[in-house]
Amino acid sequence: MREHKQTVLINGKESEIFYRKSRANNEAPKVFTEDVLKVINELLIFKDSPLKYPKGITTLNTITSWDEKRIGIKRLSNKIIQLRKILPDSCLYTFKPLDEKEWRYGVSKEPKYIKFLEDLREQILKQISKHKK
Repeated sequence: MREHKQTVLINGKESEIFYRKSRANNEAPKVFTEDVLKVINELLIFKDSPLKYPKGITTLNTITSWDEKRIGIKRLSNKIIQLRKILPDSCLYTFKPLDEKEWRYGVSKEPKYIKFLEDLREQILKQISKHKK
């Protein structure tokens, strides 16, 4: 069931937040792939930038389905679903600024979330390198 009536200030713009009541099953998350690694790398862009909006939520780099070709993946939303299974709550947002048409994905610019994603990236790299040997 889709619910997206709440608005919040994200990156200095009034934005609609999208969330869905969980339909998750107990299936293990499929995050140890090169595609998920590419998504994490994109989400972590600007992690070292000092920019932080004075009000609301500040995210790192945001990506949309239009970025799939540039990133070199297909079905971005599927990778986001897998990431959500293991990311801390309030870490990864799906939102749409009220003056835009495209939904965006972005990670809250909080040190604990950046560290979590960096650690996850290292775990994925180790898993991928094991399988390539």
